[in-house]
Amino acid sequence: DFMDGATFSDVQLARVRLAQGDVADAKVLLDSVIDELTSSGKFDSALEAAIARAQVSLAEADPSGANLILDSSLDVARHEAQVLLPQLARVRAEALFALGDAASAARSCAEGIHEARALGLDYELAKLSLLASQHAVTTDVQGALPDDEAVATLRSLGVTTA
Repeated sequence: DFMDGATFSDVQLARVRLAQGDVADAKVLLDSVIDELTSSGKFDSALEAAIARAQVSLAEADPSGANLILDSSLDVARHEAQVLLPQLARVRAEALFALGDAASAARSCAEGIHEARALGLDYELAKLSLLASQHAVTTDVQGALPDDEAVATLRSLGVTTA
């Protein structure tokens, strides 16, 4: 329906704003969308918005805040949002790396890679593999793609930057 399309568009707009460096606007927009989706019981969509909101917290150098956002949203939407688990694992791993917890971040990468493989989500598989490689934890992450394969996968999907 229209509200689903409008909130989806708002999440995408917030991602663009974040990529452009407008962190404050992305934060306000995502907080509003999360509130709207949660109050209407659309918890899977709220989780997707919360993942983007956690990326805003990372951009604000607040990895602990990113983890809190992910935890609270996942508690509500876990049963409805399996397809989002690899993306959530990637953002959580970024937060854990930023907190200096490489072991937990590697576990998050491994969990995300397992889910991505199970769901056939090549983009997330490649992004998680590159994240693990970037932080030199690939030996701790079973199932990670080699860098050249991950980059080739992203290119095959039309992604020009890893």
